[in-house]
Amino acid sequence: KLQVCQNKSIYEDAKHSFVDNQNGTAIIDADLYKSGLFLGCTFGVAAMYIWGVGILAAGQSSTMTGTYAGQFSMEGFLNLQWPRWRRVLFTRLIAIVPTFCLALFSKMEDLTNMNDILNAVMSLQLPFAAIPTIAFTSCSAIMGEFVNGIGNKIVSILLTIVVIAVNLYFVINQVEALNIEGGVLAVVCIFAILYLLFNLYLVIHMAACMGNKTLMNSRNFFVCI
Repeated sequence: KLQVCQNKSIYEDAKHSFVDNQNGTAIIDADLYKSGLFLGCTFGVAAMYIWGVGILAAGQSSTMTGTYAGQFSMEGFLNLQWPRWRRVLFTRLIAIVPTFCLALFSKMEDLTNMNDILNAVMSLQLPFAAIPTIAFTSCSAIMGEFVNGIGNKIVSILLTIVVIAVNLYFVINQVEALNIEGGVLAVVCIFAILYLLFNLYLVIHMAACMGNKTLMNSRNFFVCI
């Protein structure tokens, strides 16, 4: 039996988040930490390890994708002509050292809350990657014969809208859970307006890259021609 399961208050709190919501309509306060506790204390240590390995694999997948993308961007934008092992070591240290120090000196509950905040931040950054990607891959001047067809454009735009909408929904929920008010709320509102305006600019730029003649002839937007 897991030692943490002997602490009734911790286990009951985790159990309440999953078991007591029988009709599936109540809003539960669940996170990765409580999920692992519930699985381990209810189904045994094997279930907790399986859960942990799954979370580790998911984290490694996104981390490696982001790290390699950042590494290749640094090579291209900064023209870092370093040996591969030095580039890998440099980029990994930038990411790993702060994370390791934070995990070492923080409580598990703090790390869980930080993970929720980081997910919200990454959700906000998603349009900055998805929309320009569609724009550039739909620009015949850049892609040539490999430019997106009409079918790919429609599917990619619809998928991007769905993903961004779902992510923004959870970001709004996260901000509401913080119960901010006063000056902080004003700053958040100003940031939200600027954020939406910049996303609108990206959408207009994407439309220009897709061949909108009016936007392509406008000098107010940099287009891929």
